Amino acid sequence: MPSKSLMILLLTIFLFASCAFIPEVTDELEYAQECDMVTKKLELTAKDMGKVLDHCDDPEVCLTLGLGVPIGSFVFSGSVVVIGNTLHWLEYQTTCDEGIVLQGYNMLK
Repeated sequence: MPSKSLMILLLTIFLFASCAFIPEVTDELEYAQECDMVTKKLELTAKDMGKVLDHCDDPEVCLTLGLGVPIGSFVFSGSVVVIGNTLHWLEYQTTCDEGIVLQGYNMLK
């Protein structure tokens, strides 16, 4: 009888083995018409990458592919989304009329 932790590990591998996380541009922006911005808001989406483990004979390779691709793409793409959205927020705050920085600047004028 396999241990509980091994069952959880196998379930995790089979659930996420064919997924990869990719940053995508968000289409829904309420303020897009009022404020022309260079940067775009990003979101992290999971994409099905097919059956990665179909031709896997070595358990170590299966484990590496099954966990490496989803975790690696999540860390890398998640970092891209966080940095991109931070730059997007900063641009919004400094260039749009509703932005905190521009409102403060206009009050000082």
